[in-house]
Amino acid sequence: MRSVFLLLIFSSLFFSACRKNKELVVEIKGRITNSGDQSSAAGVTVKVKFQEIGSGSISSAFKTIATTTTDASGNYSVSFEKPAAAEYRFELSSPRHFATEINESADAFSANESNTRNFELDPVSFFSVRLKNNSPVGVQDQIIFQNTSESYSCSICCGNTPVIKQGMTVDTSFVCRRKGGRFIRFSWTVTKGGMNQFYTDSVITPNYDTTYRLISY
Repeated sequence: MRSVFLLLIFSSLFFSACRKNKELVVEIKGRITNSGDQSSAAGVTVKVKFQEIGSGSISSAFKTIATTTTDASGNYSVSFEKPAAAEYRFELSSPRHFATEINESADAFSANESNTRNFELDPVSFFSVRLKNNSPVGVQDQIIFQNTSESYSCSICCGNTPVIKQGMTVDTSFVCRRKGGRFIRFSWTVTKGGMNQFYTDSVITPNYDTTYRLISY
């Protein structure tokens, strides 16, 4: 009889522990889409980090607690044991997207139900420009090219600083990293024989693709 009683106590403690552990698991799922057309963002690395609370203070650093990759439909899912955290950080990155970070209070995530978080990412595209002096007049020939659309903070994103080229043999190219599915607007001024001519134009840069433009002057 005593053995049966002990077995019942052990079973009760075992199932209680299992239930407790299950309640400490945070499950997060969602879908990541491309901004603009809302198409699926496949192959995106989703890294979940947390800002740890310990010894009465909040750490300034974020520790990685889960990592996964979106499937062909842009879906992802992670689960982890709930830490003592002030905030969660989602780091989203892919060679075909502009990376981004999203912070959210840890209190916004329940440990006893599935949490859904959907995100948008800006897809990468490229704008390739070639400037060519096809009808030179003199060594004072000049072209001033300028991006007049949104400027991004990356080394090859082509800011709004004018590109100035001078001479009779100008034939130069450069590539701008842009957000896909958006217009890039630009202008150029050509000076020849003391006369100035001003032009403007725009093109749309499709997701994951390169748009080429030859400016012959």
